[in-house]
Amino acid sequence: MSVRTQLSLMGYALVAAFATVNAAAQAPLPAPDNARTEYTREPLGIETKAPRFSWWMRHPENDQTQTAYQILVAPSLDALAKDQGELWDSGKAVSNANVHVEYAGKPLASYQRYFWKVRIWDAQDRPSAYSEPTWFEMALLEPGDFTAKWIRGDLELPDSNGTQSDAMDAADKAQWVQVDLGQPKPLTGVTLFPCNPFDLEPKAPGFGFPVRYKVEVSDAADFSAATLVADKTTEDQPNPGVEPVKLTFPVKPARFVRVTGAKLSENAKKQFILALAELEVLDDQSHNVALNAPVSASSAINKRGWHAERLVDGRQVSEPSKHFAPPLLRKGFAVGKPVVRARAYVSGLGYYELYLNGRKAGDRVLDPGNQKYFKRALYSAYDVTKMLQQGDNVAGMMLGHGWHRETCAGWLQLRIEYGDGSVDTIVTDPSWKYAAGAIVEDSLYNGETYDARLEKDGWDKPGYDDATWAAVTVYDTPPPALSAQVMPPIREVKTIPVTSVMAREDGAVIVDFGQNFTGWVRLSVSGKPGTEITIRHAELLHPDGSLNPENLRSALATDKYTLRGGDIETYSPRFTQHGFRYAEIKGYPGKLSPDRIKGCVVHTDLQRAGEFTCSSPLFNRIDEITNWSILSNCMSIPTDCPQRDERMGWMGDAHLAAEASILNYDMAAFYEGWLRVIADSQSPEGFVPDTAPNAAFGSQNGDPAWAAAYPLVTWYVYRYYGDRRAMEEHYPNLVRWFNPPGNLLLDRKDSERVCHGAQQARGCAAIRGKDDGHRGGLQREILRQRERLLRQRKPVLANLAAVSRHLPGRSARARTRPPFQRNRGNTQGTSGHRNTGHEIPVSGAER
Repeated sequence: MSVRTQLSLMGYALVAAFATVNAAAQAPLPAPDNARTEYTREPLGIETKAPRFSWWMRHPENDQTQTAYQILVAPSLDALAKDQGELWDSGKAVSNANVHVEYAGKPLASYQRYFWKVRIWDAQDRPSAYSEPTWFEMALLEPGDFTAKWIRGDLELPDSNGTQSDAMDAADKAQWVQVDLGQPKPLTGVTLFPCNPFDLEPKAPGFGFPVRYKVEVSDAADFSAATLVADKTTEDQPNPGVEPVKLTFPVKPARFVRVTGAKLSENAKKQFILALAELEVLDDQSHNVALNAPVSASSAINKRGWHAERLVDGRQVSEPSKHFAPPLLRKGFAVGKPVVRARAYVSGLGYYELYLNGRKAGDRVLDPGNQKYFKRALYSAYDVTKMLQQGDNVAGMMLGHGWHRETCAGWLQLRIEYGDGSVDTIVTDPSWKYAAGAIVEDSLYNGETYDARLEKDGWDKPGYDDATWAAVTVYDTPPPALSAQVMPPIREVKTIPVTSVMAREDGAVIVDFGQNFTGWVRLSVSGKPGTEITIRHAELLHPDGSLNPENLRSALATDKYTLRGGDIETYSPRFTQHGFRYAEIKGYPGKLSPDRIKGCVVHTDLQRAGEFTCSSPLFNRIDEITNWSILSNCMSIPTDCPQRDERMGWMGDAHLAAEASILNYDMAAFYEGWLRVIADSQSPEGFVPDTAPNAAFGSQNGDPAWAAAYPLVTWYVYRYYGDRRAMEEHYPNLVRWFNPPGNLLLDRKDSERVCHGAQQARGCAAIRGKDDGHRGGLQREILRQRERLLRQRKPVLANLAAVSRHLPGRSARARTRPPFQRNRGNTQGTSGHRNTGHEIPVSGAER
């Protein structure tokens, strides 16, 4: 080939290349995708009046950056199709922000659906196409929107001995309990009810009643300006036995009431305690204004019958629990016109399932999420338009106890919109009826007992005769707040087959699923009516192949199913869950074949954000096990374990696993929800508990190494997701904890009180700064952490833009050098498989 021919071919190639580049430059840029509102794709019920929008940038070129965006929000798809933002047109906003862009348009209304789309400009100021239209729907925004009542069946009462302090080694180590009345009230007296524990033999009337004590009132939670209203500290007081002690005084307006035991009572173990069965606080109308008010204490044990909240539960004597089967609730109603749209807003104390005309609404299980029920409950939204029919309809609710300590209760608002613009609302109120169902007993620790012979066929359908059902009762102590549940729900995410079925000589069958997981089994069976099948769960086997439940401690983890008889019956529990690998089946009629039993995997339905693979099978297996551990401990809150008699939101466990969780899963909405649980669990003085929601395990005055989860997870939500709103919401609470008296360790006045908890963090010597082997102790380290975290947060709130460039996922910068794309919060290879969760910034400002 001649040189001229070669030059000619090169010229043609260059022309073709320039033509290709020019055509690419004039082609419209790809539209943004993965559009979300409040972290969620097309959320059905959000309650913020300023929702935040997020999206991903797409670009065919290397080293590109979003330089501007435009968001359109409209009340209909038609308006949006005309590129008209009737509610909000942001215009061309010069910004590289592509997460948490806050709505700034006309006011949004409860129940309404709104549509939006976005386009962006790149570094050369070229606009993209608009994204595909998406939507979000508002929930209940105004206090007047909440019209339903909490309703229940039979009143159930938990064990109640009262409140008892930790055991002290000397009588003069003062202990106190106090009640927050919510606002100053005119007070005229208190009544102290002594304990006589129902589970203690021989009986001990006056158990733990203080030998010397005082009563103070104050408008400050720390009692820095207290008024002494009763002083019994000058001489020993007689044991009152079972008689209440009433103390009156002139009217004193106050919000807080504190009883301090100055000289404690000695128990049978030669230890010294403060205990009371009930505390009544009387106003000027002789009303007990302390009933179910928040309680805090210098220390309080949490075991059967004893809990700080029992001090104001209205039960003046020690008595065991009164339990009833969880009820079915039903209400018939008529629909006379074609339905355009119907939404159900539902909640329960603790769990519920909603049925309409014989069909369950949605696929959520163990709903709603675990909360601090004395502060808040969550409600979920369902699209039930296609579940209604013209004519007669029935709404039914099946309730379970869940994490709620007291009576099951249900709450429902069913909003029905018609073609003529009219609206009907069906709510839970005294017109509903209830009856016991087939669930005889339910417990998260012990399992569920279900008797299929007690099923009420058609109870949730029109035409059922409910003449024998009883009228419900309005629940008299509902949570003071209801909030929309924005975190991902718990679902049955998949089923796994058995790996082996082993029959034993004792008649039991051991089923092995090959790995630990959380959830339950689904069993198919046919047999005679009344046949009882027992299903026990455990993670281990004894050497002889029998079930080993020893690490479950007191949790029975046992489901029982009684056959109805006839055709094949399929059973899986509704209101319990287990952590297990093995199931022991007893009483199964005939031979249990592998196709008759499955393992149902249940946890919060988190979406994957990153994955890890490498050439080492061992590392890959470690990664797989780690992810199973993360998921098994996500049950609306991060838990410490999924199997034994605990499963609490231990703060220390949660913050240690937080970054691993974030790198593997989309945890943003999950952690936002849990941070509100922590805030609800914080005491008026600022104490952050060991567990959130604080319950039977841990102390309200949390060990600092555990309570540090509050600032750390808040920081992670900001650092990894750029969530300024979470920082703003929780910053005042964090300051309250960092500063005494919320953090006793930093105050140095009462280090003994937190010593017992902090022994888990290398002992009291390290805490008090006396252990040079631990570089001055935990206390000095926490002081350093306090200063560092506060320094980091103040600039964030003062000038977010200055640090936002350091946040992973904040920038819409796209680098498309093969083989990775770094513009989507994960790194994705050309094959489409994700390799890791996030880029880890190297800037020192991040740490």
